[in-house]
Amino acid sequence: MSKTMKYVLKNISSLARRETVIFAILIVCVLTSAFVMNFSYGLYVNFHTAIDESNEELKTIAPTVCEGERLTKGELRRYVEALEPQTQEKIELIYASSDLTRLGYGERYAFFPMRFRIEGGEYCTPESVKSAWEETKLIKAGEYLTDEDEGGGAFSAMVSQDECDKGVGETIEFLGQTYTIVAVYRAGSFTPLVPFLTIPEEIEIDECSFTFSEAIRRSAYADLTATAEEVIPDKLLFPELPPPDLDAVSMYRNIILMSVIIAAVSVMNFASLYLFILRKRRSSLAVMRLCGARRGQAAGIYLAECILLSAPTFLLGTVGYDILQRAVLSRLFSYLGEAYSLSVYALIFLVYMAVMLLILGGIAAKSTRADIKACLMEGKI
Repeated sequence: MSKTMKYVLKNISSLARRETVIFAILIVCVLTSAFVMNFSYGLYVNFHTAIDESNEELKTIAPTVCEGERLTKGELRRYVEALEPQTQEKIELIYASSDLTRLGYGERYAFFPMRFRIEGGEYCTPESVKSAWEETKLIKAGEYLTDEDEGGGAFSAMVSQDECDKGVGETIEFLGQTYTIVAVYRAGSFTPLVPFLTIPEEIEIDECSFTFSEAIRRSAYADLTATAEEVIPDKLLFPELPPPDLDAVSMYRNIILMSVIIAAVSVMNFASLYLFILRKRRSSLAVMRLCGARRGQAAGIYLAECILLSAPTFLLGTVGYDILQRAVLSRLFSYLGEAYSLSVYALIFLVYMAVMLLILGGIAAKSTRADIKACLMEGKI
């Protein structure tokens, strides 16, 4: 063990013996910081997970066609194209359906679904729908409609094996157009599934919905309603977007804020107490400087004391907190346990040490500028 390390350990031992109360307070400050910093992070994750999960059902909004009104495919197209680009980007699925029995088709055509999305101003296939079809192996032959089919308005069709006896590459007549079959599917609806842009503009829409990739924001909801009122006034009636639980949001934010403040105060208390200790060692600092120690060396010694005192204590506090959160806190906060891992605890520890060293480094650097001449005149060395 080096002489410097022995000196550092001796100072810590001396502090524990001679300044027992201050030493105990230093330990409490570090333990408090460990508990509060880890708890603050867990609360943050718990809060956001709870909000996201409670808003899960708000990812899809389904307006209704106003009573006595008629919404056509052409009107729906103009509406979705008029939405703000940022709103279009957040919508992962635009769904609409029609009853083709109005056009003389049989009862099996009473449900005609349309699914698409718009990205970068281009129509494309909803990836979530395509993936679901592929995972459940609904495609018997061929491939699901591509982005090129949707974006280019290609006359491609997916047909039901229960309704059509033709195969991939053959053609069918549907909605007054000739479509080339690109896939044959099993189950699902019985109508051919075709790109939205190829559907006649006058087809009447019975229902529609918009599914977002995340919980619907107020800004997106405002764009949906305002654009509808501007492009297709009095056609769609949107359900009210439920407001967030403001009391719960306020409570969580206040708890997190208080936790951060307590952690910051704990760090500052530690720094203030160590500044008091350094001031009491003013004469020993001057002696070290007289003996040839550079300011950086003197500051390094005291920083080493802080590290040896705070690092093991913080780690001990983290272990204690982990035991407490597993036994008690996880029962009170549903998503708290999911927030932590070894890497998360390590990152919180590194953040604490970085803040600690930054503050104490400045204090130590300033304290090592001890006025040697003043100490000599005062008779302290």
